Amino acid sequence: MTMTEARPAEGATSSSQAEPTSPEGQVVVDSADHKVLGLVLVGVALVLFLVLRGVGSAIGAELVSAGSQVVGSNSRRFYSLYETGIILLWVAPVWMGLATYLLPLQIGASRLAFPRVQALAVWTHVAGAGLFLAGHLIDPPPGIGLTGREPLQAPLGGINDGTNLILASFLLLGLATLLAAGNLLTTALTLRTEGMSLGRMPLFSWGVVAAAVGSLLATPVFLASSLLLYLDMHFGGTNLFADGRGADLVWQKGLWLYGRPEALLLLVPALGAACDIVVTAVRKPLAAPPPPPVPGNLKAKLP
Repeated sequence: MTMTEARPAEGATSSSQAEPTSPEGQVVVDSADHKVLGLVLVGVALVLFLVLRGVGSAIGAELVSAGSQVVGSNSRRFYSLYETGIILLWVAPVWMGLATYLLPLQIGASRLAFPRVQALAVWTHVAGAGLFLAGHLIDPPPGIGLTGREPLQAPLGGINDGTNLILASFLLLGLATLLAAGNLLTTALTLRTEGMSLGRMPLFSWGVVAAAVGSLLATPVFLASSLLLYLDMHFGGTNLFADGRGADLVWQKGLWLYGRPEALLLLVPALGAACDIVVTAVRKPLAAPPPPPVPGNLKAKLP
């Protein structure tokens, strides 16, 4: 006597064996995948760019139309938001997101050197961006805002909750930059695929390395300057105000965004990406210029 059992249908699984699924939002928040993190940064930057572009359009509409009141008495507040945010909330995170997404792919790595550190950097940046926007919405920053080329004129003048939030956002954004730059640099130096030397890395990866090194050197100066500004505003110091010795140079090189090297460092990955695009389009590597010809009598004497 024999027994036969019916073969279960292919693909049929019991409910107890079904893999649990997580909501997509939870997957994104908990993810340490460099592709997901890169897309999050680029997506957040695009949304913030649309917001900033709307602010800039409102300012421009008021300047073009004589007598029109689009932003009214909030012109300084929105000017500070637009001029500062275009660097901190748009240009910098876009290139950071692209580097997070593309660098491991270009060097043959399956992940970043410290995936969780990069996740921390991404969400720290998002939190800093939120504080930055909240600071401008709650109270206008003193004077022309924190983008002025000259230092503030009076200590303890104009300090408010908005300025405190903006300074807190500077600290979070600077910390996110440090974490991301150190992680990307470590990835490029230690996780290259076998046979890929530094000289064989794509130019975009080289641009990321150069920008990361510069950011690691310059961002601590920015964080220290932000701390000095906080001390000046709350305790009456004169480190960064007009009557302080050398305050103008400290302000311009430490806090003024367009006087800091990071503003130019962001061009380096862009140039690397442009070179990679050209190389791919023409299907020819970037070649060094040929060496100059050596005379025959001198060539015989060379080893």
